[in-house]
Amino acid sequence: MRKTTCLYIIAGLLCIGMLFPAAASAQMAIMSDEALSDTYATGFSNFSVTGGVANAWFNVNAATYTEIDSMKMGYHDQYDYKNPTPSFGWDQDWTTVKLGQDDSNHLLTEGIYIEAGFTNIDNPATRTLDYVTIGIDKLNGQMSADFNSFSGNIDDGDGTSPEISGHGLNLGNRTLNFVNAAFEFSLSASGVNKGYSMHFTNTTVSP
Repeated sequence: MRKTTCLYIIAGLLCIGMLFPAAASAQMAIMSDEALSDTYATGFSNFSVTGGVANAWFNVNAATYTEIDSMKMGYHDQYDYKNPTPSFGWDQDWTTVKLGQDDSNHLLTEGIYIEAGFTNIDNPATRTLDYVTIGIDKLNGQMSADFNSFSGNIDDGDGTSPEISGHGLNLGNRTLNFVNAAFEFSLSASGVNKGYSMHFTNTTVSP
């Protein structure tokens, strides 16, 4: 794998650690000889580069209950396809964030991947990074926040258009309910999702 791609993957892993801090915490325990003899590892990760897209997938499962007072990303006044003359604002401005409901009802995650899209990936002189996406294959549980600004979409998976879609939306206090849901967090340099966007599928919203 190319050195530049590896650097982006490492940066992505650091972002995962910031988004899901509890996933990086574990208590060590001594295993017996019998347990060690029955333990083996396989299929932990997969790396590929296809058509200008580098992908790293990790077989990581986690359970977390995390509270975040304030989470803000992407303060700018760049062009928005729905508003050609926007004022300065946040792509994402979330406060009183809870990942999971409480200590007994965690947010469960299965499978993490990092994807980076390039233009001219095989030419170091002209290669540019177009976007980076961090995704989770499967989410179960709940997440709540005051969504003062939300950019991206939330789709309940019923086959119609996403129930929530846009840029800089003030959703108020909402709870996202995940049942085998999928999640992507993207930073894009261009297109309708320019900036920081969040994408949830198989996700219902309450109230």
